[in-house]
Amino acid sequence: MSHNLLILLPVAVAFFLCIASSIKKRPTLLLSLLGRSTAGLCYIYFVNMFCTARGISTGLGINPITLLFSALLGIPGAMLSFALRLTTYF
Repeated sequence: MSHNLLILLPVAVAFFLCIASSIKKRPTLLLSLLGRSTAGLCYIYFVNMFCTARGISTGLGINPITLLFSALLGIPGAMLSFALRLTTYF
């Protein structure tokens, strides 16, 4: 096992346990996460469609990382994903 995986695995397990306990205490949190992730992924999809129609490649797809940013932060998380992707161009 690589060292990165040894560090990442306990952090991911702790994160999901924290989310699961929060959902158990407050079930509306699940609907909130679903709503934010749907809004953020729709934002990414429509921005990609808009840019592709004008010949601009954004290079940002819908994947588990963008889903995570969108679920936790909503549309600002999607905008953060675009901003992080923009830094690779400069």
